[in-house]
Amino acid sequence: MEAAVIEAQTLSTEAWPEPQRLKAWREFVARSFGDLDVTPLDDQPFRAQLTFFGLPGASVAFSRRSDCEIDFRHGSADPRTGAESISLILPTHGRVNVVQGQWQASVGVDGAATTIAPGRLQYRDGFEAGYVNLPLRRVLAAVPSLDPRQPVAMPAAAVRHVALYLSIIRNGPLTIDADLARAMSDHLFDLAILALGARGDAGDEARERGGAAAQAHEVLRAIDSRVADPNLSLAGIAGLLGLPEAEVRRIFDGTGDVFEKRLEERRLDLAMQRLHSPAERHLSVAEIARLSGFPDVERFRRRFRVRFGDTPEAFRARPLD
Repeated sequence: MEAAVIEAQTLSTEAWPEPQRLKAWREFVARSFGDLDVTPLDDQPFRAQLTFFGLPGASVAFSRRSDCEIDFRHGSADPRTGAESISLILPTHGRVNVVQGQWQASVGVDGAATTIAPGRLQYRDGFEAGYVNLPLRRVLAAVPSLDPRQPVAMPAAAVRHVALYLSIIRNGPLTIDADLARAMSDHLFDLAILALGARGDAGDEARERGGAAAQAHEVLRAIDSRVADPNLSLAGIAGLLGLPEAEVRRIFDGTGDVFEKRLEERRLDLAMQRLHSPAERHLSVAEIARLSGFPDVERFRRRFRVRFGDTPEAFRARPLD
């Protein structure tokens, strides 16, 4: 099967000397995202970071920056192809004030904004956000009622599903086969067009595909949030999500994974992080095993060696990279 690698590309103003940061960032965003300018809104040293993921037919980015204003002289464009695109902005911290023509809005956490037309974005209060960039032509084919020159007010539930999927992607880098990379892009597109108001056959198809993907990731996120609980079960996940156990099993089976296998892998990952954490050097291997969801320390040692090729003690003794 053809292999594809999805991994983050990150750029930070920390890569440049302080006097050059604003100028270098202005040049970077203008080169990558079109004819725009960046103006700080205070006298503090400018800071910014952008992490970019390229998917087939879509791009995803996560950004944080000092308070500033970005002036888009032209509409959004895909940074890889230059094709006209539409961007969904989903804040996770702070607020963005959007000004496009006669339209103005202030969007904070749990909200979303779109941009394609020329306008201004004012980022305030230590703004951080996830972004989804989609080809405009493909979006309009699925949502013909959409006016791409006007920002869209998206339903909170739909925004939550898009944000959830972004959080999964952000946990990369991921190494996946080409078919799965395309499926991820398609699921994200489905969730985005539902947020943008897709109706009829396009909406029904997107709801079936994207909704199923969102459900699966809610189940996976629930597992990850309770991974250290040694008594965690599918029944417990079902209770947490308010769904029948049979429905949760059906959703999980649809991911192609096995509950017990995923749970053990996530517990081993957690233990690995703790073994290399300077803040937890005082903990014994047995204590780390229990805190990571393994009440049986000997089983933990065996499974850790199978997964990482070394004992927990030997792994802990390795120098940090």
